[in-house]
Amino acid sequence: MLALRMARATPQRGTLGSIETAQIGPNVVLTTMVGHVTRMLAEDQCAQFGSVLGRLKDPTWIMDQTDLKTFEPSAISAGSRWFDAFRKSGGSRLFLVSRLHAARMAAATIAFGVGLKVQSFDDLRDALDSLGLRPNAAR
Repeated sequence: MLALRMARATPQRGTLGSIETAQIGPNVVLTTMVGHVTRMLAEDQCAQFGSVLGRLKDPTWIMDQTDLKTFEPSAISAGSRWFDAFRKSGGSRLFLVSRLHAARMAAATIAFGVGLKVQSFDDLRDALDSLGLRPNAAR
């Protein structure tokens, strides 16, 4: 198993939420959403997502919404650009980690709409285990 170090994402000072994307394994991208996600935040962070995707071939995407509390409805349309970018990069598998039913439904609907395979998890550890990845630090 590949070991990786997980750090809990925290919102930056002056914002209500945060979105961070990083490569965490061979061709595996992790996007972590925390707090309240706005349309503007989703649009702003899409460039970071695209730059990480640009380094990978046929990536797998883990979207971790464990610490997502709420989101603006308009963030969904901004988020659809993320799914398009992922699909265009050759990605086909989304591992969705969320306990927030509205967020899970929105992400799964967009993912199915662009033809992605979606697996849902209640816990990030389960998603990582299914890919043979293991965090070094407890989340």
